[in-house]
Amino acid sequence: MPRYYFDIENGQPYRDEIGEDLRDDRAAWSAALRLSRDIEGRLAPGGSWRLQVSNQHQTPLFRIEIRSEWLDAR
Repeated sequence: MPRYYFDIENGQPYRDEIGEDLRDDRAAWSAALRLSRDIEGRLAPGGSWRLQVSNQHQTPLFRIEIRSEWLDAR
């Protein structure tokens, strides 16, 4: 099974050094969505985070980015 790495950046970068063995790219995408749901609750107005998934060759496959911003004059 191929290994996938899930790197997160939310002000401070977190590099996944261990990775996870998954069936294929679709399974990695599903895992990324689950991880996104787990960390979305920590997003505050004006904040952002990014999750990048790479394969065992450290080639980036896809990225999920979430950014929030205040729309009034705070």
